[in-house]
Amino acid sequence: MKTVIHPHPGKVLRERLIETRILIFDLADRTNIPEDAIRKLINGEIALTPKMAEKFARFFGDKFESWIKAQINFELSHVIYESSYPNQCKKDPMSGPLPDKFG
Repeated sequence: MKTVIHPHPGKVLRERLIETRILIFDLADRTNIPEDAIRKLINGEIALTPKMAEKFARFFGDKFESWIKAQINFELSHVIYESSYPNQCKKDPMSGPLPDKFG
């Protein structure tokens, strides 16, 4: 079974901005979302929030659900990938066993 990794919503947003020739500054100004938050979303550093999804949907004339589904599909595809290929994923140091002694 082939595992599909859905794109981060920030990548979807980046493509929409390129397609519509809208600058991040203009999007931030017209949606009242901080420019820094939009840049972090585009770089995949933060997740798309429902508030952002609602504002992007209104701005681009999309459905709110399509933006939320982009975030959900991204997260679910990573969960499936990580469970299917555990040896290829970074181990979370906080998930390992605790040492016998502290100090």
